[in-house]
Amino acid sequence: DGNDKKDGRYFLTKRPETVQEKDGKESYILSNNRDSNSIGSITIINKTENKSIVYFELFQDKKQYKKQERIRRILETLKNGLYSQSSNEANTLIPLFIIAAPVKIPVPIFHPFVEIKREKDRFKVLSEPLEKALENAWLDGGRDSVYISDTPCKVEVDEKLKKLSWDEFLKEVGVINC
Repeated sequence: DGNDKKDGRYFLTKRPETVQEKDGKESYILSNNRDSNSIGSITIINKTENKSIVYFELFQDKKQYKKQERIRRILETLKNGLYSQSSNEANTLIPLFIIAAPVKIPVPIFHPFVEIKREKDRFKVLSEPLEKALENAWLDGGRDSVYISDTPCKVEVDEKLKKLSWDEFLKEVGVINC
């Protein structure tokens, strides 16, 4: 009908160029009032005369995407190691132990709970103090959202504490698709 259906800051545009009809589906583009950029779509599938299924899809904001991509790159750099140079000497800094988790507020929650004990030719992260840290209320997602990695030949962490793979962790913090 060519009319805009306004609802607060966003509106649906039902114009020939923004509506796609195919196999009983109608798709509408959701736009921003200020600059008419597409921010999502709504698809309506008519099942019967009285029943329909409606799908809402929000297109990922470009600024948000770039922010998530930067965060993912920082996390991967920290995990995979850094290159440092001083006095014409090249050094690599590769972590022997990582513990990371999404948190509700920016506060270091693991520092006071990480205890490392020397055992012969390697180190071991003690499980009991770390278990206490995994009960912290600031963990966004609880203990199942924590990523723990070690280097078994140098520093070892109890396998029962390792719950997430790296990709699962990136998904948990919302940066996997960058």
